[in-house]
Amino acid sequence: MGRMLKTMPKIWKVYDRARGLALTKERFQFIFELETDIQMVLKQGLWTFDDWGMAMERWVEVPPPNYLQSALVWVRLYNLLANYLTLKTIDTIADGIGHVEIIEFDPLSLY
Repeated sequence: MGRMLKTMPKIWKVYDRARGLALTKERFQFIFELETDIQMVLKQGLWTFDDWGMAMERWVEVPPPNYLQSALVWVRLYNLLANYLTLKTIDTIADGIGHVEIIEFDPLSLY
């Protein structure tokens, strides 16, 4: 975690305006000097470091029960065989990933 806490501010290009703290073996906190930096990092959604996903949210004093238990992701599927280019196939794959809110599928754009 120490490497991640030092590296992420460099990736975000806020290395002189943010610092990371280890809270537990699994939880961390970043402290930002500028509100715009916090907004930029949170707007990007899910971040990864060394193949680990990082769910990030703004700190709240009394977090709700589902705090940091999910993250929005966008998945793009490539190279599906022609007979699998159906909404049913895409829906089946998406259901295996998690809760699905929107499936953007336009079969006319495939040809």
